[in-house]
Amino acid sequence: MGEHATRKGSKGVEPGPDEGGRGYVQASVAVVGADTKNATKADREWGVGAVDEGDKWIGAGSYRRRRAMTTKTNYGRVLVMLIALWFVAALTASALHVFAGAPNRPPLELLVAVLAPITIFTVWYFRSKSFRQYILSLNPRTLTLVHTWRLVGFVFLVLGTYKILPEIFALPAGWGDIAIGATALPVAILLTRPEYKTSFIVWQLLGVADLVLAIALGAATRYIDPQGAASISTLPLALLPLSLIPTFAVPLLLILHGISIAQARRWTSEARDLRSGVEGLPAA
Repeated sequence: MGEHATRKGSKGVEPGPDEGGRGYVQASVAVVGADTKNATKADREWGVGAVDEGDKWIGAGSYRRRRAMTTKTNYGRVLVMLIALWFVAALTASALHVFAGAPNRPPLELLVAVLAPITIFTVWYFRSKSFRQYILSLNPRTLTLVHTWRLVGFVFLVLGTYKILPEIFALPAGWGDIAIGATALPVAILLTRPEYKTSFIVWQLLGVADLVLAIALGAATRYIDPQGAASISTLPLALLPLSLIPTFAVPLLLILHGISIAQARRWTSEARDLRSGVEGLPAA
């Protein structure tokens, strides 16, 4: 007994059996449990994110990793479900000719179909920090590669050539989409890096400008060229299958552009924080 007491009271000496037994385990469990509660409080205040470097106990680290993975999985499933429902709603509304307004007034139905998803996403993005963190964690290279499908913009050129759509709309929209679609792959491979932040953002803004110009021309063609619009209108854009472009594809692509720009704006600060952390590590 005296030997154990001597070993327990001596500094820097191997702990006695009592220290390595039940008491030590209970103390460890108490620390891990307390730190897990602290992690819960932190998650409520700051949202689920990466494990902080200041975490000293494996309880908090593993807890936050599990929460982050679960939250990411949940948001992924929710977004896939919402996008699928959005596509079905656009398809159904198009089949019912909801977007086919009167030829003598602006296509307000199509404009609402474009702006409503963007507005909902923007409100959700700024109101929910955990959702914002999930969105910003998406791979910018993958988001950029999605724009390669815009090579199908050659369809607008064909429709303009055969007088199905007015050329004043079809030519700018078609060539703009082709330009963005053709450059999406090299941009995704070469420019998704902090050192090319400005070039990456400029390309994204060009993609936004192409889509906004197409929307504006589609809505204003009858006012820009009233004589031509009398014979060739943009009504086919309100009917299947072309209606899925303004009611689904265009707002989705605008959202992807916005996400990529938001990600790129953070690259400099994140790289600086990473360098600061590396420089602050003790030398080996």
